[in-house]
Amino acid sequence: MKKSEELRVKTRKLITKNLIILVVLAVVAIVGAFSWFSKTTTADANYMTAKTKVSEALEYFIVPAKNNLDGTQVDQYSDINTWITNYNTNHPNEPKSWHIGELTMDTDDAEFRFLEDLFLCETTSDGKTFNIPRLMQFGNIAYVDTSIDFETAEANENYMSFDMYFRCKTPNRSVQLTNESSITPVNGENLSRTTPEYYDVTDDANEEAIKPAAIGAVRLSILNASNQRQVLWIPAPNVWYSGIDERLYTGLSGNGYNGKGHATSDGNAITTTNEGTNNHAYYTAAKQSAVINSGDSNAEGKVVASDYNDYKFRDHYNIGDDGVSLVTLNQTVDDNNDEISDDGYYYGHVRVNLWMEGEDAEARLKMVGGKFVMNLSFDIINSD
Repeated sequence: MKKSEELRVKTRKLITKNLIILVVLAVVAIVGAFSWFSKTTTADANYMTAKTKVSEALEYFIVPAKNNLDGTQVDQYSDINTWITNYNTNHPNEPKSWHIGELTMDTDDAEFRFLEDLFLCETTSDGKTFNIPRLMQFGNIAYVDTSIDFETAEANENYMSFDMYFRCKTPNRSVQLTNESSITPVNGENLSRTTPEYYDVTDDANEEAIKPAAIGAVRLSILNASNQRQVLWIPAPNVWYSGIDERLYTGLSGNGYNGKGHATSDGNAITTTNEGTNNHAYYTAAKQSAVINSGDSNAEGKVVASDYNDYKFRDHYNIGDDGVSLVTLNQTVDDNNDEISDDGYYYGHVRVNLWMEGEDAEARLKMVGGKFVMNLSFDIINSD
């Protein structure tokens, strides 16, 4: 049995299915367990709730991520309408349609059943490609064995991934992720200090206080229809776990993000990498360690590290007052590039991925059980 399958079997026993709650436009909530730096992983159930909102002029629908984003817009659009038609034929008393306004997601609902097996596992990613490395143990640090091929992480098993489709009847409109979006720790008041302080991780009295720091390892990416990363979001650079002296530092900001990194090992010694908490460290599919810097104009898409203790989608590199534009809504076209306008809609779609980055300093066994809430806010704007 593969390692990931063993984890799945153990963890499913701890999952409470109906903790998945989504209010307002879209997304998900997660019930899962995660511990990167532990040779033998044991899991506690933890959860995330997710909320989104969007202008009522905008309709939306959520489907599980496919293996790729290929296929014409007409094909994808037609698949959703066909699913709705077939479902309503078989369930006339519970009709479905494109969503407007609030939405609650429940895995008992056929529309969201693809979330049933979701839990967060030992994943590393650039926001596009997701892998599970083979881990080895040295002291209290697990390190990546690059002599063995990585296992491909499974969408909606090891990490969350879904495609969100938008449509409206007004031309020249785009959809943006707004600055009201946030990913916030539950019971994380002690993390939101204005000056740096630390907790001794070895002190059992701090056990519950440090768990919300799991938010530091959370990552969210949004891809466009061409599989290009539009956004990579780091919501909590204000917390940092030092794997060398086993202290959890909180209240970081500005220059305090720099040079923190994460504890790592080559099997002979433990050292600390040098990236900042506002940068994203991960392993590539080629088994190479890499870093994507926030504010780097050469990076693919905008890398946003929240610069406030409210964990909102904004940073000191200035993403703008309104947020980041994701997709322009267009009229559908068929395979011959002939315009189809009989329904009067303009539409587009994006892919949303959420995971806990195993290469992050806060991906530690001490943080298992940390809880967080995701609120995604979308708006519709003039594309001009």
